[in-house]
Amino acid sequence: MQPTPTSVVALVLALASSSAVAEGSINFAPAGTTNNRAFLEVGPDTYNLSGIRRKTTLYAYANSGEKILLGSSAAGVGSSDIKVTSPGGTVTSCGSAGLISKRVNERAGPLLAGTSVPNGYTPCTYNVSASGIYQIEFLAPTTGGGNPPTTGADLDWPTPGTANTWIAAWDVTVVSGTTTQTKKTGRVFAKYFAMNVGSNNSANAAINVYPLTKDGYVYSLALNFDPFGFIFYANNVGNLTTAGTSAYRTAAINNPQHSPASSDTATYVTHKLFLNEPDSSMPATASAPSGLDNWLLRAAPVAPPQPTNLSFTGAEGTPGQAGGGIGGTFSFDNPGSSPAPYRIIMAFKTPTNGVNSDRILVGTAQAGTNTVTWDGKDGDGKDVVPNSTAYTVRAYLAAGEIHFPLIDSENLTDLTVRRLKNVDSDAAVVYWDDRSVTASGTAPSPQNALGGIDSAGSATHAYSANWGNDLVVDTWAYYPGTAADFASGIKVSEADVQVAKTYVSGGSTTSPALFDVVVRNASTTTTARNVRVTDAVPSGVAGMTWSCPGCTTTSGTGAVDTLATLAPGASVTVRVTATLSSSSVKGTAISNTAAATRGADAPDPNTANNSATASFTAFGTPQVQLTKTVRNVTLNGKAGESSTAFPGNVLEYVITFSNAGNENARQLVVRDTLLSTLVPASTGTLVCAAGAAGTSFNVTSSNVEVNVGAACGDLVPGAQGTVTVRATVK
Repeated sequence: MQPTPTSVVALVLALASSSAVAEGSINFAPAGTTNNRAFLEVGPDTYNLSGIRRKTTLYAYANSGEKILLGSSAAGVGSSDIKVTSPGGTVTSCGSAGLISKRVNERAGPLLAGTSVPNGYTPCTYNVSASGIYQIEFLAPTTGGGNPPTTGADLDWPTPGTANTWIAAWDVTVVSGTTTQTKKTGRVFAKYFAMNVGSNNSANAAINVYPLTKDGYVYSLALNFDPFGFIFYANNVGNLTTAGTSAYRTAAINNPQHSPASSDTATYVTHKLFLNEPDSSMPATASAPSGLDNWLLRAAPVAPPQPTNLSFTGAEGTPGQAGGGIGGTFSFDNPGSSPAPYRIIMAFKTPTNGVNSDRILVGTAQAGTNTVTWDGKDGDGKDVVPNSTAYTVRAYLAAGEIHFPLIDSENLTDLTVRRLKNVDSDAAVVYWDDRSVTASGTAPSPQNALGGIDSAGSATHAYSANWGNDLVVDTWAYYPGTAADFASGIKVSEADVQVAKTYVSGGSTTSPALFDVVVRNASTTTTARNVRVTDAVPSGVAGMTWSCPGCTTTSGTGAVDTLATLAPGASVTVRVTATLSSSSVKGTAISNTAAATRGADAPDPNTANNSATASFTAFGTPQVQLTKTVRNVTLNGKAGESSTAFPGNVLEYVITFSNAGNENARQLVVRDTLLSTLVPASTGTLVCAAGAAGTSFNVTSSNVEVNVGAACGDLVPGAQGTVTVRATVK
């Protein structure tokens, strides 16, 4: 992208040589470099990037009695100037003093009293009357827009003109002594640098700084890149989420950030970019001009705390257990008094399952208890497969967090970061995550470096072919503390819940249908917790009742809906009783389906067997009706419900049987018991159907029994027959 007064520019950081003693542009253009020169930008208030003014402001810490030597390649041209603001707010102007004419003068630095400095430039001298932080503004000949000419960093720069809005060379040197002056390096810093290379081309630019964090960590950073115009800074958060927390990822160019031009807050801190390793003699705080946070160098960095009370609960409430693709929540305490970055490392490669990569969760932990959600996926976005061995988990809190968001930097050749305080084997490790963006060009490899990459190697976080255009590419580092291990690890499990359903018996309005539903956990290792068992009331059924002794709810009316926790290999049986709605459903096939969900935090590897259906054909209801009449045969009486008789009279009993239902009456038997005052005849008459001939049957006692079904077959709906027995009154 060609920068304009409203364009977005590149954000970068870099490493200065440990032997450097200058404090200025020489740090970005060391002797012998083949890179291009990065010119210092000085623009008006309207010349900005996302609200950040493209104007570099320098600061220097100096003690009372010391001097600040200043120089600029634009001194004496147009409106150029060097202004110094004291901690108390007094502004002093250098005017045309302090000219750095040529590259040889830049490399030599300022002339020093009592010291031979061949080719040194004559500085503007500022006498320090009170110890504190002094603000230094280099002003270009004008404050318009435009781009400088592309210039080799080790070459003379074009003669500055009155229309220039940039400065090629600049210097801030703090010295002590009067007759013999000694340089006090590590005193000069900026909150951010606004610079311009002039174009994109094959020759990179180089940036060299030593960031100092508020909690006392010092880093060295070296950057080789091809950015055109750029602003670079470092802070503790990088790209932000919409909620204002650190996103820990590369993002699109309009992603929210905390401006380095703003003051620090309890949450957001802009680190100070020193041009050499910070002077160890500086105090922890010092008086400063208005608008600058006054912290400097701590006596010792703040140590990172160790997480405590690390635990994990599956998304569905199972302690220590998760399902692949389901995940859960980590909980831990940050015992420190302030927020700290965390890393939770889940080792899915060990034990090796042959499928998954490690997953690393990053974020900021507030003081006290924190919860972090995991989605059940590995570092490549795949569901974690179950494993008989629990996966190990470690959690870290860190200090010295530092982010280097590169805004719209089209190309990056190499980034090197070194921690210079609390040095250990991870002192050069950096992190990034570029997976959330899509851009043309050649992306960094790998795009996921949450596991850490040693930046001491070559081409760290490198990308080309303008991949970084319109992106905010974030790289970060920190000092990790002592890990907290989750002793039991995370068990990623599965359980095959199976359902079987059978029709037992019944199936009419007077004979309810009975079903058995068996829900079984086929896993041999995992408990299926809170399995939900359901069985809806099917069409044609007026109502259901059910019982399940092994379920959470052991019985109910209506549809089945209950929970069961099944140990490995265990099962529960639900007995369902279904009453048909009416006799009109006779002959209808009635299906009833039962289902069961997977167990909590345990995916089911075979969901095809999580439901089962049983069917039956509804049958009708026979409705057998009986009537009984008696008549006095001797007296030729009429048949009725009762009759008058005398000893020796013969009575005739007629039992009429009929089927008023809609189903055959099967195996019908008619029974009658005669009074003890009667002597039955030895035979009776059975008429199977109205109008049919009768057949006789033997009567052997007062207990008359006629097997109608055996003699006549089923009694069909609407049919009727009779049983006739005679007896003599004693």
